Amino acid sequence: MGIVLGIICLVLTIINSAIGAYQGYHGEAWFQKGSNTIEENVSNDQPSGKQETNIFTLRDSDGNILMTGGIKSAEATMVDNGDGIKKAVVQIEFDDESTKTFADITTNNIGNTIGIYLNDEMIANPRVMCAITEGSCQIEVDTYEQAQVLSETLEKCK
Repeated sequence: MGIVLGIICLVLTIINSAIGAYQGYHGEAWFQKGSNTIEENVSNDQPSGKQETNIFTLRDSDGNILMTGGIKSAEATMVDNGDGIKKAVVQIEFDDESTKTFADITTNNIGNTIGIYLNDEMIANPRVMCAITEGSCQIEVDTYEQAQVLSETLEKCK
């Protein structure tokens, strides 16, 4: 059951839990955590015989969809955000088209929150602190196991 991370939990330690610390991470914003857990919002239960497909969207505070899909890869990892304490995160890489879209969204929404949704369930609602233009972000979660569940789910996004 998922942590309504703040990232976009997905995007903002996503975006910045690592500002200045992660191997190849170039994000630049902070997120606000919510109260739900990743396991609550990310379910892998599917009727037998059906392939699981997840829908990833970013939405503004009014619920308008700003971006759908675009995830090139998602990987669970541990990072040190500069304070010597390792944090579990999901490192997300966007495809080329979505990198531009994501950069535009974060540029135009500095100071606002952007909801990160999987299958119409919010998993994070981070506040955008600065433009994120490098095509990657991080979602901070409580445990490495949660990061694994979320990364596996995001890998199945369309």
